[in-house]
Amino acid sequence: MIDFIMKRIHFFLSMLLLLGALTLTSCHDDDGLYFTLDEVIGDISTGKQTRLVDNTIKVYTTEESGVNVQGASGAITAVSSDERVATVRCLNDQPKRVVVKGVKGGSARIIVTDAEGHSAFFMVVADDVEKAWGTQTIIMTYDEVRCRVEGVNREDSLAIVKDARARFAELKYVIKRRAYVPSEAHRMYIYDKADKLLEMYAVVWNKSMQDDTVVFQFTLFSNDVETPVENLSVGPQFGLERSVGRFYQKQYPKLKKVTIRQSVKFVKI
Repeated sequence: MIDFIMKRIHFFLSMLLLLGALTLTSCHDDDGLYFTLDEVIGDISTGKQTRLVDNTIKVYTTEESGVNVQGASGAITAVSSDERVATVRCLNDQPKRVVVKGVKGGSARIIVTDAEGHSAFFMVVADDVEKAWGTQTIIMTYDEVRCRVEGVNREDSLAIVKDARARFAELKYVIKRRAYVPSEAHRMYIYDKADKLLEMYAVVWNKSMQDDTVVFQFTLFSNDVETPVENLSVGPQFGLERSVGRFYQKQYPKLKKVTIRQSVKFVKI
């Protein structure tokens, strides 16, 4: 009888241990941290979550990208293994998110920990943001610069023309494009004949016909200015026409307008 009771006790203890093990395993699976992204098809968010591919996200320098944290208990914290490559911050809303900002090219490990001490990591690969912009068109200008000045006396006008002929000769205008979902953005990079970058603008543009020839009309914006800073028109036969009075306005307060014209060569369209 005692043996029977002992066997029953042993059986129940074994079942309790097995049940405890299953419970712990289940809790571990539920509490394990993992990372997801909002699923986007085309330009529509489906509301679903997708796992990180290869447990890695990509980010460009100066820009941010984020992941959603699943399975976390309480508030989360995160650290970057190399803040020279990427920095990190946490958003403890719903869903909990980790936001990574690229600093310079390279890779780093992002370790995320919840309030109960559970940890997991993902990798971030940072790349130069300029690689996100692809060259669309290159426009070469020649050394001859025709210049028209309005609003100042002859002496000042001649001084502006002399400077403009030296300043704007043989510049290279490069139009770059970056695709976003569902739109795109354009920039204009202006280089001197030694390929030194002189200016860079965000641009909006449209195409029109003037005297049966194609003309592209650009409106230039500085990064920190919402109003246009300059207008520029260019076409293979039309040439380049650019309003550049802003370069001289401070020195010549009475100046009304400075317009330059140049012949051009489209290298890539």
